[in-house]
Amino acid sequence: MKLLSTFFLSVLLFLESGLTYAQDFTTTLALANDGNAKAQSLVGAMYLKGVGTSKDDEEALNWFQLAAEQEDLDAYIFLGKIFQEGLGVAQDNVEAFKWFQLAAAQGDLFSQTSIAYMFANGEGVAIDYFLAYVWASIASARGAAAGTELRDIVIPLLTIEQFARGEYSAIQCYNSNYKNCE
Repeated sequence: MKLLSTFFLSVLLFLESGLTYAQDFTTTLALANDGNAKAQSLVGAMYLKGVGTSKDDEEALNWFQLAAEQEDLDAYIFLGKIFQEGLGVAQDNVEAFKWFQLAAAQGDLFSQTSIAYMFANGEGVAIDYFLAYVWASIASARGAAAGTELRDIVIPLLTIEQFARGEYSAIQCYNSNYKNCE
């Protein structure tokens, strides 16, 4: 699954480039302290990777949670990955699912694909092939190859009725801007 939100990907590329300095961290930290959610997410990412400051998973988590309190999409995605992979915290797929679900509801394709896989594999939620199909269909329709692959794997596990209802539910979910997705 190689899908990432644009900001999330930009942050990762920025952090991997090694082109930042402590001064960039100080400037970003000042904005974060003023309550800027995007800056809070970026400070969290900088702590997570140890760029411009020392690596500190606990501090990263704190900054992402502050940004998430402001409903910041990128904070939701980072928190989902942190809990899914156990980065500085105990791995917790229930918590990861919660954050990915919030990001999916904001239209994040990576998170929509992630929760489809989580439903299909029972990671953080009970296995639910119907909801895996709904979210994989949405991701597939939006161009995610991983969504198409999962959708095609799940189809044989559905009854004809579930398949038809899944098609309808995926359309309803998409048309409701991800508000009516159950």
